[in-house]
Amino acid sequence: MHDGSLQSATPAQHTVVPASPALLHDAFIYAGFWRRFAALFWDNVVLSGIFLVILIPLLLYSEGTFADETTQKNASEILINIFYLVVSACYFSIMESGSQSASYGKRWVGIQVLDTAGNRISRKKALGQWLSHFLSGITLCIGYLIQPFTKRKQALHDMVCATILVVNKNARPSSVLFTHIGVAIPVALISFAIVMTILEKRGYLNL
Repeated sequence: MHDGSLQSATPAQHTVVPASPALLHDAFIYAGFWRRFAALFWDNVVLSGIFLVILIPLLLYSEGTFADETTQKNASEILINIFYLVVSACYFSIMESGSQSASYGKRWVGIQVLDTAGNRISRKKALGQWLSHFLSGITLCIGYLIQPFTKRKQALHDMVCATILVVNKNARPSSVLFTHIGVAIPVALISFAIVMTILEKRGYLNL
């Protein structure tokens, strides 16, 4: 009798039910096409800067390695391609798996790269994300263009790697993106033109 009254006075135990994946995904604001577009251009500005600072001096240093001019030019073109792939892979995989889950371009427009559960991605997944961009490209860029129409605003490479791009809580309003795009595009094109002009003048490219 006494034991029974003690039991009745004990507060009822409540089972904690975890939020469903649907509720978790509803909490995300997925990055739209134009925000991602602006981030891409800013990242190209950064990569062009790396080219100017590291690759050009490296090419100048390597001049005269081969006596034959054709062999020298072919070797330089191979070096350019390898340098671009290595630097690009390291840039995106290291930064997007880092503490801020974003490259510089994505940071500046308020985007983070996460897994589909909303967690920070690993270095391996970030590298896979970079590699998977080639799939979006070889589909005549359809892999990129489907992004606005998918449920979680995922491009093809996002789906392959099970990642999402979400808008950071501190991101600027969408209206500011047009300023980003308006500035990023000419800066990116000018940076790219400078790099290509230097490479062409030095005889590293056949333009």
